[in-house]
Amino acid sequence: MEDQHSRLAIIRVKELAKERHASDYAIVYDENDQNENIKPLSGVTFADTTYTGKPQSIKITGVSADSVDDVKVPADAYEITGVTTQTNAGTYQFTLTAKEGSGFRGSTVGTWKINKGKTSFSVKGATVKAKKLKNKKQAVTVKVSNLSTGSSKPTYAIKKVTKGQKKKVKINKKTGKVTLKKGCKKCKITVVATSKANANCEKATATAEIVVK
Repeated sequence: MEDQHSRLAIIRVKELAKERHASDYAIVYDENDQNENIKPLSGVTFADTTYTGKPQSIKITGVSADSVDDVKVPADAYEITGVTTQTNAGTYQFTLTAKEGSGFRGSTVGTWKINKGKTSFSVKGATVKAKKLKNKKQAVTVKVSNLSTGSSKPTYAIKKVTKGQKKKVKINKKTGKVTLKKGCKKCKITVVATSKANANCEKATATAEIVVK
């Protein structure tokens, strides 16, 4: 009888041990498992802009998330930090970070670009009567107009002169002033104006004619 009671007591102790052991378990959640339904930001597309001389802001055309579906992230789901507005040509970095509670997570880094602007301008030559050059020299100036914003001030050079008259013509490279020496005969002088490339604008050239008739 005592042996039977002893066996029952041992069984009860084992059951209690199992109950107590079970109560010691703690459930631990993996953060990655919790976030597996919250899609991470994965990429951004944007439109390049061109220098205008005025401040310009990044133009985002689309933000994507890492998903098997073609998920497009709405603009109110993220915030942008970094260089988002700039005037000068160049490449600038920014970061997109998902807002809390937006249904997305993480961030993505991108760069946007302001391209150099195209230089444009017009030039105008002049006409001189040869008879006025018989006894004295005369000067005329190649005139530049409508030079685009941010472009370099043009410099000038003689590209071509009618044969036999080259020594009778000289030019101020900085101002575009063309001096026709005494005795210069009928001829055509082609002047090229060059706006050099700079940090914001591309190089451009234009030509004008000085005509002695």
